[in-house]
Amino acid sequence: VTEVKSNFLDKEEKKRNNNIPDNIIRHQWMMLLVKIAKDKYFRTKQITSFPESVTHSFEKHFDSFINQFDHHKWRQQRYYNELVDNVLKAYAPIYDAVFKSWAPQKIIGRESNWMWLEEFTSICNALMDSDFPVKEIPTIYSLSMRTQTDEINRDNHINMRFHEFLEAFARFADRLSPVPIGENKLEWSMQQRSEQHLSTKLESLIPSMMKLIKHPDYRVVKDKFTLPVRDEESG
Repeated sequence: VTEVKSNFLDKEEKKRNNNIPDNIIRHQWMMLLVKIAKDKYFRTKQITSFPESVTHSFEKHFDSFINQFDHHKWRQQRYYNELVDNVLKAYAPIYDAVFKSWAPQKIIGRESNWMWLEEFTSICNALMDSDFPVKEIPTIYSLSMRTQTDEINRDNHINMRFHEFLEAFARFADRLSPVPIGENKLEWSMQQRSEQHLSTKLESLIPSMMKLIKHPDYRVVKDKFTLPVRDEESG
């Protein structure tokens, strides 16, 4: 991917650095597929129309593969539910303090904060097991970002806001599958860990998350935050 990226980006994009490191972003990926179709079918004169060669290439090679993936399905099946919502609300001060600790204001005087991939990766590195597939972090980061209509002249697709951070962290927690608080990791199989509800995985990481609050303005959250008590009937 790095080799493709280095050759594929035009000079202006390299100058702006408007991309996630070692990844090609959406418009570059689409251009790559179009160029493949052009070389395979149009230049070889198997198909005389350039647009038809692109259509044929997608129908024959890409559509069946692309249609296997529905990244919104994870949100519907794992993320959009009351138990996860309860955890995110209950520990909102912790998530906010961690986000603002690791995503300081990039522009002086601007109220909003945003997080870059490097900063999100640092948080994941502080929490992950040694066998966690590190290469998945940029994918987790990208899947959690809202779709942007302009990825060339604007950089919103690489500037993660707080609500996007919550989803990215939930994706990371779901993939990490930590054992519940107080449990012996050696007594849990990976299957048992992965089958836990996402809300349990998120809550299991709260003690470690609190250690990541490093900004002096938010240390009071770590020192005085009262851990909520789970209601046994409603969760």
